[in-house]
Amino acid sequence: MKSIRSIFFVLSVFLLFGTFARAQTDIWAIGTNFNFETHPTDTTGKVEPFSDSIFYKIDPQTGIPMEIGPITGYTLCTGLDIHPISGEFFAVCDKIDENGMHPVMEQKLLLFSSMLLKIDETSGLPTEIGPLELSHSDIVSDISFRSDGVLFAHINGSNVHMAAGNSTRTFDANKLGTINTQSGKFSALGDTGLEDIWSAIGFTEPDDLIQCTDNAHSTGVANILNQSNGNATFLANLIYPPQFVDTNIIGSKDFDLASGQFFGFLESTGPIWFPGDETAASTRNDAPVGTFLVTIDEDGDIALRGQTSGPEEQFRAITVLSKKIPTEVPTLSEYGLIITFVLFLGAAVVFLRRRQVKSGI
Repeated sequence: MKSIRSIFFVLSVFLLFGTFARAQTDIWAIGTNFNFETHPTDTTGKVEPFSDSIFYKIDPQTGIPMEIGPITGYTLCTGLDIHPISGEFFAVCDKIDENGMHPVMEQKLLLFSSMLLKIDETSGLPTEIGPLELSHSDIVSDISFRSDGVLFAHINGSNVHMAAGNSTRTFDANKLGTINTQSGKFSALGDTGLEDIWSAIGFTEPDDLIQCTDNAHSTGVANILNQSNGNATFLANLIYPPQFVDTNIIGSKDFDLASGQFFGFLESTGPIWFPGDETAASTRNDAPVGTFLVTIDEDGDIALRGQTSGPEEQFRAITVLSKKIPTEVPTLSEYGLIITFVLFLGAAVVFLRRRQVKSGI
């Protein structure tokens, strides 16, 4: 009986001094700089307004980016996620290429082609998989992998009516679809039923697909999207930190398994004001402008982590990798190991003395 009590005592000390391994959250992102450059020595007069996008690691506590490397030949990346089975990084970016007689800058809506890429985790080096074959007026606003490896994409439109005659593909704005990870081809599932400037999507742990939208210039909302037809069902209003006013977009987001909430990028252009509005004009510089790392919980509450960039660089692609170590298997701290060793040593001494007494030694 005493030996049983001793065992329970030792286990209690083990649990008391054991330190549970903590979950680790890693965040990667892609940014695009908008410091336009001209090349006067180019005899064709070509202008390249878009630089190569950059692959970053993001500090989850402060939002500060740490450069990994350029995604050479590609720009305006608007989707990034990790394949849940293979662990490979996939991204959707525009290819910097002159596919005709006119400069790329003059033909942005006609010649840029959205591509599915694989991104090397250590260098940012891209491997092209293939074109999404979208209407040239449509933009992938975000992507997200379901746990079975199916890649979903949200589509927002841009100048649909102006560009419709320039393409044989006429996907409307605000659609949900899937991307073939072998070819890059996009297949539409259906309309979300919403109109907005931009939407971010991401799967939760039980494979619910959650959309954050700006809701057409009004207060942003969170919706759950039907994975068969794209239809959106309202979940909650987005509640922004008080310093962010008027114009905010959730550019991209991804679910953090460790904390049970989303990490995302909030883009703020500051308050909207009009000439003659002296009150707005006097306060407009006080509002933060740029891209900010935030968390978004199930109730739509948005919490600020830190600023990632100013207005000169746009971040609209984020992915999160978090590992939750089972809490039922604790590890001992240094002091816990010492105390456990002393207890076992003491138990061994007592046991030997009892043996000596019984044997008459």
